[in-house]
Amino acid sequence: MNDDIPPSHLPPDPLVQPLQNGWLKQLYIDAVQSITEPRRFYTERYPQMSQNYAIAFGLVVSWFAAGLKWLTRVVRHESLMDGFLRIRDQLQQLPLWKDLPPSIWAQNQHVSVFPAWIAEVSSVALFPFSFLISVAINSLAITIGSALFIRNRADPTQDKTGITHFMKLVSVASTPVLVGAILSFLPLSIGAFVGALYSFCMLIFAITIRYRVSKLRSFAVIVTPWAALSLVGACFLGIFGAMILAVIGSLLGNA
Repeated sequence: MNDDIPPSHLPPDPLVQPLQNGWLKQLYIDAVQSITEPRRFYTERYPQMSQNYAIAFGLVVSWFAAGLKWLTRVVRHESLMDGFLRIRDQLQQLPLWKDLPPSIWAQNQHVSVFPAWIAEVSSVALFPFSFLISVAINSLAITIGSALFIRNRADPTQDKTGITHFMKLVSVASTPVLVGAILSFLPLSIGAFVGALYSFCMLIFAITIRYRVSKLRSFAVIVTPWAALSLVGACFLGIFGAMILAVIGSLLGNA
């Protein structure tokens, strides 16, 4: 801050004085700053956000990104039906499928055209519900990870751990999906990959800043619960598969 200028005459900083902006303008400023200046954003602006505003902010930005991706597909005349037709053309080149009568494909195409558009429009219209569910699940997983790798300290600059605090963080850190939506015109889902990778890196960075831990520890907070769940699921499937094979073996032996 310049000591020669009285504080009352300094130009307002949109991150420090958010109440002077309208809600939509502030949302736009927050979205741009969170993507382009994450260190400043998570140090200065993020602590000022209320829980409700943070979740609404992440929801609106992510919903806008979902609508933008859908609009890009519409402009390019792509839909779920295009994916079905591409799969059909690929299957018809295989020896197992090329001798099927055309009536099967025609019937599937006739039945699937309307539900394809319904599914696409519904996915955008119902996006807030899927967003909130995703935030809750990811926040629960990070809460479990934080119990293993983050130690609560008597530091006013460190956020407290807990699912409500992580719901705020996960919601705000989801804004880089907007980058993926803007790049959705690129082929091979490159835009979606960039958006997902950017969001993951942003979440690591946000945990690092707000909880004053290393990036490696932040990575462990996010990944460890899902890795443990995958391991448990793999063990369960292995045991279940072994039981099924044992039953089948006993039935064949009795036969």
